[in-house]
Amino acid sequence: MSTEISIRGEWLREQVREILLDADPLSWRAEREEQLRRRVREVVAYLRARTREPSAAEREDGAPPSQLRQRGHELLVAIERALPAESTRSRWAAFVSEVHPEYEAFVNALGTGLAPAPTVRPTNYSRSAFHFASALVALSAILFLPPGRSLIYISTAFAIYAWSMEIGRRVYPGLNDRLMRMYGSVAHPHERYRVNSATWYATALILLAAFSARPAMIAGVVVLGVADPIAAAIGRRFGKHKIRAGRSLEGTLAFFVSGTLAAGFVLGVSGVVAWPHVAGIALLGGLVGALAELGSVRLDDNFTIPVAVGAVGTILAPLLG
Repeated sequence: MSTEISIRGEWLREQVREILLDADPLSWRAEREEQLRRRVREVVAYLRARTREPSAAEREDGAPPSQLRQRGHELLVAIERALPAESTRSRWAAFVSEVHPEYEAFVNALGTGLAPAPTVRPTNYSRSAFHFASALVALSAILFLPPGRSLIYISTAFAIYAWSMEIGRRVYPGLNDRLMRMYGSVAHPHERYRVNSATWYATALILLAAFSARPAMIAGVVVLGVADPIAAAIGRRFGKHKIRAGRSLEGTLAFFVSGTLAAGFVLGVSGVVAWPHVAGIALLGGLVGALAELGSVRLDDNFTIPVAVGAVGTILAPLLG
């Protein structure tokens, strides 16, 4: 790591990440605001000391500032500019919106030498609606299109488009900027630097279409589309008992319950399996999905959840009846 900035990258990354999580509209609490401000002041003081203006000797040397130092300075500027004077939930939500992109740019500049950390996914109701709508489209295709090659062809076409955009935006930065503006309302800032969640979802749909039984496909799509956003909301609002990678016991239980109920309802009304089997498949889908979401750190849960539910459901569902 560059000696000119001497940033303890992992410490700073985690400090800002926790600040953004606690300032999220669903997590923010008035009684904890002074503690939140104190942590912001600690980060600001740390960044000020390590992203100072270069000395005269450094300027004479002519060497440009490192990307890490520059990103640290831009993160500092964003935090100082966005720090709210008023203690309201909406002001802190605006703080998250302004600081989060600079945080992700800083994390990207840190490189891959640090231990992986869960991404920051602030409350985004537009994204949650898009998440649910995507699941509804996939579910409609599974229910109303002939099983077999038609689903594989459609999901493959979707995945080809998504991966083409992934490759293109890494070759042409201007395309990346355009796509982020186009999908800005439903994209997280970290997706500027990483594979988009929709791309992972498209890839998962190919595997579901190719290898999963129809009830397991339905369970995988429904559990992801319904339980994932509900678990995120419950975890941010009520999550007090952390389990792993930022996930909470409350969020995981919400995932299991909502995923089980949603999968059971859709499987029941669709008639793709006999009623005696609905409860078993739904419980299995909710449980496997919750475990997959809990274990997703390096891989995107839009891939791991439907694939895990589809695979385990295809293998074990026949044993439940």
